[in-house]
Amino acid sequence: MKKFKEEFINIWDKIKEVYQGERRYIVLLWIFALFTYLLISSQNLTNTYDGLWSGTWYRAGEVEMGSGRWLWPYIDIFHFAIQSGPVNTGFTLFMLAASLGFAKDMFLKGEKIGGYLAGAAYISSVVVCVALSYRHMAPISGLAFFLSVTSACMVVYSQNIITGIVYAIIPLSFSLGLYQTHIENTAIILLLYMVY
Repeated sequence: MKKFKEEFINIWDKIKEVYQGERRYIVLLWIFALFTYLLISSQNLTNTYDGLWSGTWYRAGEVEMGSGRWLWPYIDIFHFAIQSGPVNTGFTLFMLAASLGFAKDMFLKGEKIGGYLAGAAYISSVVVCVALSYRHMAPISGLAFFLSVTSACMVVYSQNIITGIVYAIIPLSFSLGLYQTHIENTAIILLLYMVY
């Protein structure tokens, strides 16, 4: 048990160290993302169908629970089911920028320009634009993305691979409880890390 605790402290210290080292990258990428999606956020542009049915108040229920998103109703309770476009957009983009900061540390540690270009390319992709157009689920998708990347980081930053996998199960299960499509992020990051 003592060994697990020490390993968790080592992983946590490494995550804090990476955040401190990549803080400038995360903030600048977040500012770029906010300017990129300023029109969607300020004009409250949403997907047509969800824009009709999901207004400023949306609380997850049976539909989400039936599709395996067991954590979604609890997150909705946490923010009182209020769906503000600018707040949801800002939170989602920050989660994406933080995730890309951790990915940059793993793959493009020494490259400044390459890291910014890769982050800007992902942030301005169609995938992010479509996710933001679903206002009621954008923060859920952003948090699930962040947790899936955090799960991969726990495996990579651990000194013992078995312990890292055990600890990675926790954020990965939360990510799956929010939105299942981000499990491939963990798999791709780990596969690329083994090759890279």
